[in-house]
Amino acid sequence: MMVPNDRTPLLAKPSKDRPPSIEEQNVKDARADTSGGFELWQIAALFVELVRPTGKSFWEELLKASIAPTSKGHSQKEKSEDNLCRQIDIAAPSEVAVLRSYVNIASTVGLSSGGPLGGFLAGQIGWRWSFLGQVPIAIGCCIFLSHSLRSSLNITRQHEDRNVEGEGHSKADLQTFDYPGAIALAILVTSLLAVIDLQSQLSWAHPLTLSITIAGVLALSAFLTLELYPGKRELLIPLRLLKTEVGIFCLGQLLVIGGCHGFISQIAAYFSNTQGASDMQGGFGTVPSSAGNAIGSLIAGQIIRRSGRYKKLCIISIACCIVTELFILLRWSHPIGIWESLITFPFGIFGGIILSTQFIGLYHCTAKHQMSTAITTYYMSQQIGIALGISLVSAFLKQEFHTNLQKTLVLVPNYQEIIKQMLKDSSVVADLPVYVRDLVKLSYLQSFWIVPAFAISIQVLAILPMILTTE
Repeated sequence: MMVPNDRTPLLAKPSKDRPPSIEEQNVKDARADTSGGFELWQIAALFVELVRPTGKSFWEELLKASIAPTSKGHSQKEKSEDNLCRQIDIAAPSEVAVLRSYVNIASTVGLSSGGPLGGFLAGQIGWRWSFLGQVPIAIGCCIFLSHSLRSSLNITRQHEDRNVEGEGHSKADLQTFDYPGAIALAILVTSLLAVIDLQSQLSWAHPLTLSITIAGVLALSAFLTLELYPGKRELLIPLRLLKTEVGIFCLGQLLVIGGCHGFISQIAAYFSNTQGASDMQGGFGTVPSSAGNAIGSLIAGQIIRRSGRYKKLCIISIACCIVTELFILLRWSHPIGIWESLITFPFGIFGGIILSTQFIGLYHCTAKHQMSTAITTYYMSQQIGIALGISLVSAFLKQEFHTNLQKTLVLVPNYQEIIKQMLKDSSVVADLPVYVRDLVKLSYLQSFWIVPAFAISIQVLAILPMILTTE
């Protein structure tokens, strides 16, 4: 997952080794300061993740395998009917929400503990060694998941014919994969993120900005052409599927996830920049929202299982989410205490309810033979929403912060140079006089309103696709 560019917190103590810490590899515990969006290596990593044909998320594979598995490998249209008849549903529809909430709890435990642990390790051994320490753990998880998912799929297909035809299907899968579409989509997304990041540093007329913009427009044209005229390729994102209710749910996810993660990515930086919190302390600031997300998912699962209703629950939850954001907008632009910081807990609860209800809606509105593709598109929209939300919030906050610094530090000698250095490397703030640091803190607080305001705007837009869905 892609995360925003983050260096040393504005008011934190200086450190010799303080580029992005390990928790910033985790989007839900990301630290997005005012220095911008994504580093070039992060954008390149996103490109690789998007373009690789096997780049499916753990969520996608787990849900396809454990909730609504479909027979893979049949690229010919005439075999769809046969696949549909031979599907096996491991979970009843009424249990899907509950099972998903259990998986979400396990995921949230890791996500909420990753921020503080990453901050602690980054301070003790440096972010590079902390990052490399994840490699053996990631490899072990991949091996475990590969074995578990393979066993699950074998159970669901135990009645199918085990002959050479299956190998032919796997080869056909690789041959018909939409490689050109994946490459075009990856170029489009990375170009968009690069432009968002560069526009705060370079003008639109700069050759680099223009070149990337043109590359993104060409990639968009190529992607639409490839999806409209697939030939023998399996479509990456079938446009005909997006014309159905699946497209409405994907749009809702892109907006909701983008707004929520845009705010969550700034929580750790907020405490570091306004209260001088360390990496580990700033990471703890994201725990209430993560815990609330897990609890909200569990609550939604139980309600949906008993009532069978989810649309009204979803709309009520996003309305409550907007109310909590309004409270944050009014209070977090001033120094806050510990109790006011806990407002992120109900924010996480309502966010978890929204995610669960949206997935259940997708599950019920999608035809069985399209379930695999629908879930793939659904989670791809989430990842794009996360990347865009975090990048846009970082860019807006940086611009607003720069404007306020120009006003606040106008009487400080050589303030233009100080602002320029500060926006490049925020660790210089620690070397400034105390009264200047106070002015910087004041400027940050006056700028922070842009973060909840962005989340509120996006969530208000997300209400429309939620209303348009059927139950």
